[in-house]
Amino acid sequence: MHHADPAGKLFFSHLFTYAHDAYERFMASIGWPLEPQCQTNDFILPIVHAAANYKAPLLYGMEVEINLKISKVGESTFTTVYKFLDVDGQALANLQLIHCCVDIETGQSRPLPESLRMVLE
Repeated sequence: MHHADPAGKLFFSHLFTYAHDAYERFMASIGWPLEPQCQTNDFILPIVHAAANYKAPLLYGMEVEINLKISKVGESTFTTVYKFLDVDGQALANLQLIHCCVDIETGQSRPLPESLRMVLE
């Protein structure tokens, strides 16, 4: 309930929290769990662009399905698209997040590791 406003509607920014939870599960499912990756790699995958379209309110207690797909893989970036649906399949919201592979030492973008690129494609 702490995610909803007094009218029982999800506060708009919490949609990004739910998307990130889905992203963490997705990355683990493709063999790239985020916690170990952050501890052992010399790169990170921060979000460099975020966009959301809200179609209908998400209400307190509502069951929601989140569909995640990779829509584009570039040299150093990849784009995730999230569709939030109610139990009847009605679109509630769409999010698009672009992640960039960034070298931890230099802070500059770098190519995605080939093993990650392969599973994303």
